[in-house]
Amino acid sequence: MNQFDLVLTTELASIYQTINRHLIDRGILPDLKVGAKSRAQSAGAGQHAAAPAGAAPVMSGQTGGDMFKLFEQLAHGGSSAAGGHAGGTGSAGGLAGFSLLDSLGQLQSGGMMLPGGGRFELPLLEAATVSNVLRSLQQSPVMQAASPLDAVLVDAVAMLFDVVFDEASIPDRLKAQIARLQIPVLKAAMLDRNFFSLSNHPVRRMLDAIATLSVHLPDNETGNARLEAISQVVSRVLDSFEQDIAVFESAAAELETLGSTLEEKLEETVDVSLQPDIAQIKQTERAELAPVIVHDFINRALKDQPVVDTVREFLRRDWAQLLTLDYINEGEQGAHFNSHVETMRELIWSVQPKADMDARLMLVRILPGLLKRLREGTAEIELSQKLSDRFFATLVILHANAVRPNAQPVPLPDITPDEIEELTPAPAVPEAVTVETVAEAEPPAPEVEDEFTQRARALNKGDWVEFHYDDGTFRWARLGWISSIRNTYLFSDQDGMNSFSISLHRLADKLRRGEAVLVERKSITDSAFGKLMNLFRQKLGYA
Repeated sequence: MNQFDLVLTTELASIYQTINRHLIDRGILPDLKVGAKSRAQSAGAGQHAAAPAGAAPVMSGQTGGDMFKLFEQLAHGGSSAAGGHAGGTGSAGGLAGFSLLDSLGQLQSGGMMLPGGGRFELPLLEAATVSNVLRSLQQSPVMQAASPLDAVLVDAVAMLFDVVFDEASIPDRLKAQIARLQIPVLKAAMLDRNFFSLSNHPVRRMLDAIATLSVHLPDNETGNARLEAISQVVSRVLDSFEQDIAVFESAAAELETLGSTLEEKLEETVDVSLQPDIAQIKQTERAELAPVIVHDFINRALKDQPVVDTVREFLRRDWAQLLTLDYINEGEQGAHFNSHVETMRELIWSVQPKADMDARLMLVRILPGLLKRLREGTAEIELSQKLSDRFFATLVILHANAVRPNAQPVPLPDITPDEIEELTPAPAVPEAVTVETVAEAEPPAPEVEDEFTQRARALNKGDWVEFHYDDGTFRWARLGWISSIRNTYLFSDQDGMNSFSISLHRLADKLRRGEAVLVERKSITDSAFGKLMNLFRQKLGYA
């Protein structure tokens, strides 16, 4: 339909040129020359007035300038050397005395009276309606007051809204608010043709600001309240805009401030609400790594140290349980973990021979505290009383031997491996805990490195992802945290209150399958104008 309307608009422009030429030749219409001031300028639109109807406007952006040149070529029937009447603002006589801008002003307020007592109104846009009323405008008597260039501009703005309404990332109820702005946006585009060239034009900023708020409209009471705030801004534009573009400037600023405020509040909410989940994920990941980390700490402490097997076995079998618990609960930087690692090192040093008096005195000073910490540690892992008594009895002998290295050492009590096995309790390691996972009950994700894995890796805190489900529904989720240990991604919903986790490779697999889509923070109007540019260039036969 867009392509059909584009062709029809171009043909109508050529027909109107022929009719105007015919009427001018017979003295019915004045011969309007290129360079005459446009209607908007004569109406006192100031710095936002339209450029002369038959001349190319001064544009600050190459894309916008090129686009407007395409508009002029279409208005001239596809020829860049058309006659001066193509860009004029006269009519074919159907609505004598009316200008298109005047008509749009009346339509913005409700409707307009036609010659002969008739009345024309655009289709009513209700709260949940997403309809391009500019298409109805193109088929209405109002367009009889339009110049060929005006007709092309109307079609361009109509196509802009077509693209916006086709954008799947904008919910329908927000599109309905954008739809209410169709006539004001068309008027603004005709009054200030910088609309087509400046990406930061106030009108475009307002449309982009509304589209950006999509992620902050959950389907609940909070989302409804935010939608009402947007509706009030749109209503103010509809009520107050005549020809001053500053109305859009203040509206855009208000909506941008609303977006920033909502983003900041969401950030604060997420930072608080995700803390339990973050702690839980960290604990689960540490539980997987704990055996390796603890084994490494013990091996480094024992490396090249002359320690009897009794102490070695105690550290690897019993004290390792305590270090594992500490590491799972607090991590490597935890106070308890480091305190118990230091106790392990003191124990290893304490049972080695003390050749000089200073070392013996040092052992005497640290021994009470060392024994106290060892007993507290064995109690924490619930070491059996018989096994604990045997170890501390052996320790008494080892410490006695350590301070008299030249004397005959006292033999250590014997204990068989079977006795140790019988007396050793099961490791007191808590069960691993997990957070709800998107990939629950799904097969393991393929660990491949491709563009989708790179996209997942490139995600940052605050980025949005759209997750799609088999029943056709989808939900937006905001990335709140990434684990540096196992590349676990923690997402929250639009309110920041509910969360779920997913692994790097599971997320990459969902991106690969189209079950997850990255929500890009892009300008909806820039994207739309890029598509329009291509359509118009194709129409004129450009490569």
